[in-house]
Amino acid sequence: NKDGENHNLSWNCGAEGITDRLDVNRLRQRQMRNFQCALLLSHGVPMLQMGDEFGHSKAGNNNTYCHDSELNWVDWQQVAADSHGFARFTRQLITFRHTHPELRRTSYVNDNDVQWHGEAAFKPDWTDSSRLVAYTLKKNAPEVGGLYVAFNSGHTPKVVELPHWHGRAWCVVVDTGKLAPYDILIPDAELAPEEAEQAQLAATMWTGSGYYSVLAWSTVVLESVPEGEMAALRSRGRGASAA
Repeated sequence: NKDGENHNLSWNCGAEGITDRLDVNRLRQRQMRNFQCALLLSHGVPMLQMGDEFGHSKAGNNNTYCHDSELNWVDWQQVAADSHGFARFTRQLITFRHTHPELRRTSYVNDNDVQWHGEAAFKPDWTDSSRLVAYTLKKNAPEVGGLYVAFNSGHTPKVVELPHWHGRAWCVVVDTGKLAPYDILIPDAELAPEEAEQAQLAATMWTGSGYYSVLAWSTVVLESVPEGEMAALRSRGRGASAA
């Protein structure tokens, strides 16, 4: 287009414009979720532009002020249809932010609040070639627990070592590498509590060993819970299997 600056440092995910390629469209959906995570897991006031909650991309045009067309019009029917589950993902991520005060701090974090990781726990890779950044964010004292967040912007999957917190276990909340509604495991009309539990139980194949797989171009969020909660989850899973 000739409306704005062409030096966007952007990426079309493998095809220019609208496409029927399933792999490209899935990757674009994943990338939108990644950026939404980067925004809503950050401290400070999140700034969402109207339409961002359902993927109103304006077809990549970065300067649409002169258009009275579909480029600028906000089609709220897309929110109701939510054919890709992105509006649900955004809504549930906002809910997650509201229910976790450690994401809404009013002061700067320090070394007691945040710890950085790489593929190995407590060993971040700050080199130019690294495409993985991970960190744990502790809850505000005197509460116990916190979050593990990892962003993989590379084209290859990574297996990350999860830090060990005494008496705690890691429970998957967000994995943008999964298809909706399993991209965010918060029960609602689209994801029954039993389905969320089954997905979390399946993830213990990794987390139970202290690791998790972060797919290419994806973001994961895990929450620290008491070990007893995960033991109870596994017990319910065994009971369901026996039935």
